[in-house]
Formats: sequence, structure tokens, C-alpha cells
Amino acid sequence: MTEQKKQVSWFIEEFIAIQPRQPQKLNKLKALKAHKKGLMQQLFPSADEVHG
Repeated sequence: MTEQKKQVSWFIEEFIAIQPRQPQKLNKLKALKAHKKGLMQQLFPSADEVHG
């Protein structure tokens, strides 16, 4: 994993971690966690996706 990718991943994880743990916020947290993988793939596509 590149340094930039590590930093982006860490930032997203920290953002998710500081969200309030109130019941109405749990669905938002679940959605953020589920979306993280897609964000990382868009920011850092695999070599196969880049070279198609």
C-alpha cells in the first residue's frame, strides 16, 4: 500500500471513528464504512482497471 493510500485510508477511518455513537447515527456509520472500499477503489484503482 502506498503512503498516500495509507493516509487516505487512515483519514477515512478516523472520520468514521469520531462520529457520534448515537442510535440514529449508526446507520450513517454503517453506510460510511461500506462506502470506504468504493472510495478507495476510485482514488486508487488497481493496475488491471487502469490498464484495462
